[in-house]
Amino acid sequence: MENQKLDKNGIRRIINLYIFLSILHIVLLVISGDYLWWNAWAFTGGYMLWVGIIFIVMAKINPNLLNERGKKHKNTKPFDRRVMFLFSIIFISMPIVAGIDHRLGISNISEVTSLVGILFTIPVFSLVLWTFIVNNHFEAMVRIQEEREHQVCTEGPYKLIRHPTYLAAIVGFILMPFILGTAYALIPCLLMAIVFVVRTKLEDKTLIAELEGYKEFAQETKYRLLPGIW
Repeated sequence: MENQKLDKNGIRRIINLYIFLSILHIVLLVISGDYLWWNAWAFTGGYMLWVGIIFIVMAKINPNLLNERGKKHKNTKPFDRRVMFLFSIIFISMPIVAGIDHRLGISNISEVTSLVGILFTIPVFSLVLWTFIVNNHFEAMVRIQEEREHQVCTEGPYKLIRHPTYLAAIVGFILMPFILGTAYALIPCLLMAIVFVVRTKLEDKTLIAELEGYKEFAQETKYRLLPGIW
């Protein structure tokens, strides 16, 4: 049995994510020039709330997973480092585009649409939490976790699709511009979604080739992201 106590790696992971969200919030407000921009407050506040819920639940039931996600691993797949570097560059552009759009009033998404977008984060983050609970090997980067006796997860949402958190991430990216009320932010958000579709394909190919039992799992759970489609 692995150590079931949150250690410095898990704590560092939590702190770093909240620092990141705080910086993102400041960038949105500074670039928009509107420190009362309710969409930005709802956006980052909502994400902080959901992240907090996930961390609290996981600290209770499986803190070791948070500890592992806080570590730097040397056997991360090179393709994933390149993909996530590209993703990071695109992501940086999102608050810039959103802030400029809001400052200049270029596009206009209604408050009702923004509220609907906020409501849709409930199933998105619920799916992420569900995945955290059932998959003990759900780490942040793609690698074969030999030292942790990496096993295929076939429970929960994995009975329906092979990459449920990537589906949640892609839907979450598409929701971002609607929550922020800036249509032009949809451009970087769609690019982020495309990057994660590519990441899904590359990770799936890697797991089929290298993780014992995954090929059989892929034959049983046929779809990567969308049941009946792909």
